[in-house]
Amino acid sequence: GACSDRRRRSMAVRRPRLFGLALYALLVLLTCPSSSGHAGCQNKPPAPSLALTTTDAGEGKPQFAPSRRVTKAAPAIIEELIRRFLKPGVMNLAAGYSHWDPPEDCVERAQEMLREEKGKKLFQTELNRYGDAMGLPALRDALTAKLKEENDIEGREVIVTAGANQAFHNVANAVIDEGDRVVLFKPYYFSHIVALQLAGADVVVAPTDLDYQPDLFYLKSIINESEHEGKPVKMVVITTPGNPSGAVIERDTIRRLEGMCSAAGAWLVSDETYEYFVYDGAEHVSPNATDGVINIYSFSKSYGMAGGRGGDVG
Repeated sequence: GACSDRRRRSMAVRRPRLFGLALYALLVLLTCPSSSGHAGCQNKPPAPSLALTTTDAGEGKPQFAPSRRVTKAAPAIIEELIRRFLKPGVMNLAAGYSHWDPPEDCVERAQEMLREEKGKKLFQTELNRYGDAMGLPALRDALTAKLKEENDIEGREVIVTAGANQAFHNVANAVIDEGDRVVLFKPYYFSHIVALQLAGADVVVAPTDLDYQPDLFYLKSIINESEHEGKPVKMVVITTPGNPSGAVIERDTIRRLEGMCSAAGAWLVSDETYEYFVYDGAEHVSPNATDGVINIYSFSKSYGMAGGRGGDVG
């Protein structure tokens, strides 16, 4: 019985090898036919040379090029200002760094979750396997509750993203087609226009008044002209509180923006990264219409977690 087992195992090992050799021989016969009827290639083409030609090695070498979308996008103005003006004795206030650490309970909970994952079976873990692409369910539930309690927003799907910038890129590419018209109010966050250009949008920059409130009369004229041209506005972008202005868009203006965008069938996208940075009695108001409004938030500023790259979109 032992000999029979060894023989069966030996045959089980040899069979795949024999099958592989037979398959290789068949491929040779099919791809290298012989006029005399026996195996082999009598008229093999010369093997290609891997040596660089003069054209490859010198002038005329094909150039590696980025996509046309990338070359059309404007360079980040912040990088240009840093290059021109940042020198010893000049303080850079461009980046929105918080001076506080992340909340202690956030740090403790993250450590607890990592410890809890140790020793679990693969399909019992939440962190060490592919999970829900929209984010951890518990985190999304907490963010949904936050939207209801603090932003008066209900009935939204919440997606966790790698920061507010990724959220805006995702929104732009989900909503915008090549050539779609998008309105951006000046002064705007520089990453917004780059994301819109990469998405192929036709960006129209609209003015604000002396208090950095969106000029709604100008917006109305853009909407009307675009409709007349057969190229309706697809999206309107606001940032409140503003970056770089710091201005908080007033409640009445927010509601009028919602109404105008809804009537025009245009998405209203509101970046609210600085929602807690309001002073002197100012009130932060989120656009909260059920349809046609997208709100973007970040953990980077309020929670001091810029390096963690956390954000969400609802």
